[in-house]
Amino acid sequence: MLPGGGQFYNNQPIKGGLLIASAIATGYLYMDYGNKYKNFNGTDLTEKAQYLKLRNKYGWWIGFVYIYGLLDAIVEAHLHPFHDVMNEDLEKPKEEKEQKQ
Repeated sequence: MLPGGGQFYNNQPIKGGLLIASAIATGYLYMDYGNKYKNFNGTDLTEKAQYLKLRNKYGWWIGFVYIYGLLDAIVEAHLHPFHDVMNEDLEKPKEEKEQKQ
């Protein structure tokens, strides 16, 4: 359930590490801008609105990173046997058929 966990399961530690780092970074920025918005005491309301906008932007990025990691892990797990299938010798069954005749 952690971003990057499926990539580690599929033996892709670099991609998994990048997804974990992305999730941590976007989570930190989301909380940072949320705290700046919540604790804003200035008179410039455009600055406060900017904090809200950035908080919401990183909230969307958290969701994007999570969904991307989930879909990537599903696709990679589904395609995992693809390399084995592509490395099969396609001529071998033909030779076996000729030997039986």
